[in-house]
Amino acid sequence: MDFLSPTIKMISALSIVVAGILLTLYLLKLFLPLGKGVWGKEKFINIIASDYLGAKKSILLVEVAGETLVLGVSNESISLLSKVTDKEILARLKQMEKKKNTFSLFKQKENSE
Repeated sequence: MDFLSPTIKMISALSIVVAGILLTLYLLKLFLPLGKGVWGKEKFINIIASDYLGAKKSILLVEVAGETLVLGVSNESISLLSKVTDKEILARLKQMEKKKNTFSLFKQKENSE
């Protein structure tokens, strides 16, 4: 019987703290403008495709501020390799990446069953 009272007090205090955190997050989400801050839905940097070349080395196709860049990324640095300006090539690359992602999601679902 001695443990019941402190346990109830601890659970009550924990509930109040969790409720306060949830209320704060809700208010932040409510008052922060969309597209900015933590809750923004608009991404300013999109990774369209990536391919790993070796240990901690990869090539990324990244869309930043309306421009598409090909970046070489290693453990020590990030280098601009090229800019892609041809709309037709961009459309094909995005379409290929969507197919690749769809296939990998399908494969993951298949393996989990």
